[in-house]
Amino acid sequence: MTKTDRAVVLAAGRGTRMRELTNDVPKPMIEVRGKPVLQHIVQGLRDAGVRKFLIIVGYHAEAVRNFFEDGRRHNIAIEYATQAVRDGTGRVVNLARNFTGESAWGSGGGGPSADEAEPSYQSVVTTVNLNGARGTPDFSFDSDPNTGVSVYDSTRCQGFSGWLVFGGTSVASPSLSGIVNLAHYTHPTTTEEHALIYGTYNSSNYSTDIFDIKAGSNGFGALTGWDFATGVGSNKGLSGK
Repeated sequence: MTKTDRAVVLAAGRGTRMRELTNDVPKPMIEVRGKPVLQHIVQGLRDAGVRKFLIIVGYHAEAVRNFFEDGRRHNIAIEYATQAVRDGTGRVVNLARNFTGESAWGSGGGGPSADEAEPSYQSVVTTVNLNGARGTPDFSFDSDPNTGVSVYDSTRCQGFSGWLVFGGTSVASPSLSGIVNLAHYTHPTTTEEHALIYGTYNSSNYSTDIFDIKAGSNGFGALTGWDFATGVGSNKGLSGK
């Protein structure tokens, strides 16, 4: 658990149900108590210790960019990413990958098994010589306990309060379970689930459904494609679970 200093803020929405209020500005720029809603949000995060922002813009993006510029007058640093097609909040997450970053965790496990033979579904792995051994990991999610999701805690926990970051298996396990449930599609055996993951890896959908993590090392360096540090990578949506 650690303090976080960066945030991704979504500001691309039009707010169609607000009608004339959003004819010329995006929904987050509607004024409440003398200033835009987005300014209230940014200032609240800044006061909680956040100093680096990525604001996702779309509808009337210029209204947001012109108001906040690079953030210096608010004593913060702001970057922008544009949601060119309004295709849902869930897809916006991919626009923030370069800002938040993904790399292999230095303390993560992974490598060739000394006891288990290479399974048939790993026959598609060509980036690493498995030498007939089972390779791990298969898949990546948040594993570093010092990265993950931001939670606002109004009471002190382990000496900290305010915006905190929780990560590791405490976040990864329930998050992946939720993704599998959302997919409404599971296989009855682990072998069949593995076949799905590696089938996606070996298909034209790989770059669409899975994010290939190419940075970092756990003793084995992350590579383009499957590796002993991150497996096939992390999922982008439901299909690559």
